[in-house]
Amino acid sequence: QRLAPTLPAAIEGQDVVLEGRVAELPRRSGGGWSFDFDVHRAWHGGAPLSLPPRIALGWYPDDADDGLAAGLSGTMAVPRGGEVWRLTARLRQPRGLMNPHGFDVERAWFERGVRAVGTVRLSRAETPRRSTTR
Repeated sequence: QRLAPTLPAAIEGQDVVLEGRVAELPRRSGGGWSFDFDVHRAWHGGAPLSLPPRIALGWYPDDADDGLAAGLSGTMAVPRGGEVWRLTARLRQPRGLMNPHGFDVERAWFERGVRAVGTVRLSRAETPRRSTTR
């Protein structure tokens, strides 16, 4: 049952619009933030999409598309635990490096119920924003 929710292969590497709740306190990660996200609704190309209920996201404001880094990173609020957001993300299957003596990130994701991982995409088309939907 835990393996059943999975990211559709056709969606991997594609941008999707997500609406959902930040499931935990975001953690500082490199030049951005990482957090688990509980998906309430999702769309791809304007059509509704069925995704795993929990995904792990990385949010890197300085990696903005369309040359928006300076404009967005200074003005964008960091998501907080429990907030509802609407954002665009590029998703992939949860795969980690195979190092027999290192941290097993795939196992950690599996234990937390994460069945997809991705990066928040920053662009003029869909700027991440807090949602009023609960």
